[in-house]
Amino acid sequence: MLHMDVWFQNILVDSAGNVTGLVDFDRALWGDPEIEFAVLDYCGISEPAFWRGYGRERDI
Repeated sequence: MLHMDVWFQNILVDSAGNVTGLVDFDRALWGDPEIEFAVLDYCGISEPAFWRGYGRERDI
């Protein structure tokens, strides 16, 4: 699943700087992850905490 709207206002981060979640899934779709990587690059998302959490499954 691709989020397609990843930017700082949609990324939840804890006090230690770890990404804990994403919100705002109205543009989400199924597709090639490379599409999302291009969007992230365009938006300047390169934080190490984001990449540590990208693709990890979390309990809801």
